[in-house]
Amino acid sequence: MWGIMTAPRGVLLLLLLQFFTGRTSGTLVSSCDSCHDEAACLESKERGDTFSSQALSCVCKDGFVGDGLMCYNIKLCSDSSCCKEGYQWSPDKGCVDTDECSLTDSPCKPPQVCRNTQGSFVCLEPSPSSRSGPSSQSVQFSCGFTVCPSGTDCVRINGTLQCADPCQEYTVLNDDWRSKNNTSLQILHCDRSVNWQGWYRLFLGQTSALIPESCVARNRCGTHAPLWITTPHPTQSGQIVLHNVCGSWSNGCCHFSSHTIHVKLCYGNYYVYKLVQPSNCHLAYCAEVNGTAPEDSSTTPDPSTATSASDQVNITSTTTADNSSAVEGEVRLVNGGNHSCSGRVEIFHHGQWGTVCDDNWSLGNAQVVCRQMGCGRALSAPSVAYFGPGSGPIWMDDVSCSGSESKLGECRHNGFGLHNCGHNEDAGVVCEAPEDSSTTPSTTPDPSTATSASNQVNITSTTTPDNSSAVEGEVRLVNGGNHSCSGRVEIFHRGQWGTVCDDIWVLGNAQVVCRQMGCGRALSAPSVAYFGPGSGPIWLDNVLCTGSESKLGECRHNGFGSHDCGHNEDAGVFCEDQPESNSTVVPTTPDPRPGTITSTTTPDNSSAVEGEVRLVNGGNHSCSGRVEIFHRGQWGTVCDDIWVLSNAQVVCRQMDCGPAHSALQYAAFGRGSGPIWLDDVGCSGYETSITECRHLGFGSHNCHHAEDASVVCEESNSTVVPTTPITTAGTITTAQVTADITSTTTPDSSSRSGPSSQSVQFSCGFTVCPSGTDCVRINGTLQCADPCQEYTVLNDDWRSKNNTSTQNLHCDQHVNWQGWYRLFLGQTSARIPERCVAENRCGTHAPLWITTPHPTQSEVNGTAPEDSSTTPSTTPDPSTATSASNQVNITSTTTADSSSAGEGEVRLVNGGNHSCSGRVEIFHRGKWGTVCDDAWGLVDAQVVCRQMGCGRALSAPSVAHFGQGSGPIWLDNVDCSGNETSITECRHPGRGVHNCHHHEDASVVCEAPALHDYQLICSPDKLQMGLDLADVTSGLNPYSGNSASRNCSWARVQNNMVWYDVDAVEGACGNTLTTNRTHAIYSNSLFVYPVIEGSLNLPVSIPFSCAYPLETDTSLNVAIRPFLPSSGGILGSGAKPRASMSLFRNSAFTEPYPAGGVNLPLDSPLYVGVSVTERELRFVVVLEECKASHSSDPHYYQQYSLIRNKCPTDARQVSVIESGRSLQARFSALLFLLDDDYRPIYLHCNISLCDRARFSCVPSCRRRSYRSVSSSEATGRVTIGPIAWDKSTK
Repeated sequence: MWGIMTAPRGVLLLLLLQFFTGRTSGTLVSSCDSCHDEAACLESKERGDTFSSQALSCVCKDGFVGDGLMCYNIKLCSDSSCCKEGYQWSPDKGCVDTDECSLTDSPCKPPQVCRNTQGSFVCLEPSPSSRSGPSSQSVQFSCGFTVCPSGTDCVRINGTLQCADPCQEYTVLNDDWRSKNNTSLQILHCDRSVNWQGWYRLFLGQTSALIPESCVARNRCGTHAPLWITTPHPTQSGQIVLHNVCGSWSNGCCHFSSHTIHVKLCYGNYYVYKLVQPSNCHLAYCAEVNGTAPEDSSTTPDPSTATSASDQVNITSTTTADNSSAVEGEVRLVNGGNHSCSGRVEIFHHGQWGTVCDDNWSLGNAQVVCRQMGCGRALSAPSVAYFGPGSGPIWMDDVSCSGSESKLGECRHNGFGLHNCGHNEDAGVVCEAPEDSSTTPSTTPDPSTATSASNQVNITSTTTPDNSSAVEGEVRLVNGGNHSCSGRVEIFHRGQWGTVCDDIWVLGNAQVVCRQMGCGRALSAPSVAYFGPGSGPIWLDNVLCTGSESKLGECRHNGFGSHDCGHNEDAGVFCEDQPESNSTVVPTTPDPRPGTITSTTTPDNSSAVEGEVRLVNGGNHSCSGRVEIFHRGQWGTVCDDIWVLSNAQVVCRQMDCGPAHSALQYAAFGRGSGPIWLDDVGCSGYETSITECRHLGFGSHNCHHAEDASVVCEESNSTVVPTTPITTAGTITTAQVTADITSTTTPDSSSRSGPSSQSVQFSCGFTVCPSGTDCVRINGTLQCADPCQEYTVLNDDWRSKNNTSTQNLHCDQHVNWQGWYRLFLGQTSARIPERCVAENRCGTHAPLWITTPHPTQSEVNGTAPEDSSTTPSTTPDPSTATSASNQVNITSTTTADSSSAGEGEVRLVNGGNHSCSGRVEIFHRGKWGTVCDDAWGLVDAQVVCRQMGCGRALSAPSVAHFGQGSGPIWLDNVDCSGNETSITECRHPGRGVHNCHHHEDASVVCEAPALHDYQLICSPDKLQMGLDLADVTSGLNPYSGNSASRNCSWARVQNNMVWYDVDAVEGACGNTLTTNRTHAIYSNSLFVYPVIEGSLNLPVSIPFSCAYPLETDTSLNVAIRPFLPSSGGILGSGAKPRASMSLFRNSAFTEPYPAGGVNLPLDSPLYVGVSVTERELRFVVVLEECKASHSSDPHYYQQYSLIRNKCPTDARQVSVIESGRSLQARFSALLFLLDDDYRPIYLHCNISLCDRARFSCVPSCRRRSYRSVSSSEATGRVTIGPIAWDKSTK
């Protein structure tokens, strides 16, 4: 309660509270610094015998609600948009915690007890002990859709959330100022400003510490209100319990009691805490040393180098201090197993080892490391923590070596400690061992470089040992069928068989398995559970063998049971069977191309020659089947990556077959075995052998046998033989096709009883299609379908048997026939003649005809022209059909669209109300089809938008953004220059040539076509809406307009336009202002009235909006177009804000130096001011980052940070005087020589505009530097300089 000395004072105080709060009560604080920008800090004497004690309270101002520490704008936040997950909007209190435990369906399962926490909840496990109350209950945490076992928590390890023991996954918190014996208040600390992440273990010096269990007097522990726990620590190991936290202040030991924390007793008699932010400032967790519980030194890390919590950035693992005699700039390689020349790169700097970030990490950088290590040449430069994530500092980022440096520290980089990385991006190297190395390195790990168990991921627990006679490290191959040398790899460890994960599983690993199994050489290393998923533990992951090991267990790996895999990733091998003693082994002849397999191959018992091809599993068709090629004495398959018709054409020619009908993928003729010899084959179509085509190199691939390529070629003779004809009645038959130049005799009718009259059934994959259907590709998938519904129109007038002209000779051998066709002559359905046609007719030398009559079952007798009136739905209009001689790989032959579209026309489908957005479809051969998104970009979209008569292209969505289409896919790999008038003019492989499915359909989002009647100009200070007098909508009076405010109707006429101007200010003429993180958007509407007067007439509304970026000109190289609520209106973009930075002569910032160079004495302070021209007063300037360098280029590689994350990097040298309060920002700096160099200095600052009506814009630095989430967009840059030091004053 507030004390009242006299009635007038009490009345005044009551009025103040009513003015500032309305419906919101304030929060007691120890310092006014805790109050929100939109809160007032009220002060009064506390009631008591004396009035020596003061009470401070934060109270939100009028128009805002909250607890005073956080205030919310009632107008902007009432839709709950300001509340984060776990919180909900309250009209009286702002964003308040959602009580999940009060829901009808409790999130915890009985007998667990749900307990609500701020922004979340926990499930408490009833304790079997006699203790009562929630604090003694064991807590269980949820992790995704599972509940973690008791004693574990859901923590992020290597970027993945998983259940883990916090006694292994914690951060050292070593701040001497936290001691309860510390009574100094010279530097006040506040734990509300710390970004607490996960679990912490407290130290004071070298001794493990704990949070006090009894009251700590105020003004201790480096803060105003020390925090302590109200109940004793747990005495039972393995459980996580909740404890209430109190903060001591003027009203007693529990003046602040707003939150709880989790505590766990770990084996080794130490505690870990899951700390959270206290309610306000200045509150901080206290620490004391418990002398009654001696520490188990084996479990205690050395905290001497641990980082203070106030400097933390999401540290998730413990860090052991360096006990090292290394020298500055020395490098070492960690976790390389037995290989001293491979591992994670670490460099010694400022007495501590740290890692290198993999940004721009390349072979040239690795070469310098290998040279510095005394190793051979660099073989590779692995990234993404290939050798496991490190710990401690990340010393280097964006390293760029020329290759000539002798040390890594000599290479160009951002500066030691400057990075934007995590340890999941640690760089590594693989170097050749030194040539003179003759000794085998010891297999005993060096403890200084050993990885802590706390870094392990997903350790699989052991189960009951198998009843097995296997020995430790033995391997076996499972599910290999009759092949004892092929199968899923399993290894015996701790009495149990387990699998191997396929991460980086390569042929070198498989070679070691094959050798250990006593088999021949490794043929391939299949992954993704090729031999079926196993069960039980996954023992190995990230296996990396050199190939010389005798056992798989000797290869480098994460450690037994350490993995991040599932059994769908089990690794396998294909080994050659054990060679017989008299077998011939082809000598190893290395192929000079990269990625080629150079191991020896036992030849097949075959008379094939090198490069020969064969077609397998094609049944009776010797010209169809799975493609296999003979190489190094062995047959192998071809992968179907980019397998297209031109590749199949080469195979068909090499097989002496006819033209290629199709190029099938996905092991259409069954999976092969053995090696996969070719991948990414690219033939022009004119090669004589597939080996002449471009490919990755023999044996180099990333495929499985489920991707084996196949072909279907025409048979080499003119007779089409069915695949094992079935003699049941049906509707599809075969017919002899004859071209008889010398005879006109009709075949004897007796011959019609042969195979040609039998019904045909087709196979489709591993099934047989029903009678009357065929296996055709529809939407990229082979399936059985009725060819009467899936056909292509063939409309060539020259095919008429009455055509005797031979002026233009045609040949159907060159046509890429695909599927089924329906013939037309003009508008009339036609058919192939049943009797001999004389030579030199039908536009060719030798006309083709069928030797037997057409079938009569389930077919209209075609003796007369078709009566189109009786079958309108099945007869396409062939007038727009293209000649079959132009066809290439048509993948869907469906019934032609009944459409009036013209050839090459485009349309946009599924764009909703937006006629200028949707899935791109193109009209070809009488049918609409889609475009594949391979290589689909904004330039291609621009051509479509232009062809559609729309505005410019805004985006080029892929992966069927507007839904999957159907029918053919007409275009793929479209490559437009941007100047074409039609997409068909762009470069592409050919219509119908693709390797896509409809889930890859391309789309566009175009601007709506420009409205000729209106114009919008977004000037820096005005929104200008213009009506064209010559083109205004009929019946409207262009002079009658007004904005949302009826009084704003003033108009001016200029260049035949009537202009209405509105100031770019919120509220002006009814302007509304909305902001996001990047733009301020002013919206209004122009209302124009009809010419008719004398009655109530509704006006026409024209919404318009102007979006103004919140960052300066040099911040972004792409335009951002935000989503606007004024759907269907006119959108304009305004200029970015104009920013300037000046250097001042005095601390009052009243006398700026003129532009250009400035010479200053060496010890002069710098007074720097930044300002932005902006009329909207709700925006303020925030200093995001400021750096000094010797270059005017703000991206210069060597920079020295003055301000980072909105706060000074060193408060002794830099002071932020103003930031986040107005349209000006100011700071001062004591800047000395950079690297003892007298070259001129330039200052570069990144600034942003922040909407203080929505966000708290004043940075809260509290004399510390930490990473925070920005409420504004930090991308703008301003620069001043050069500043030259006067050497005479040195």
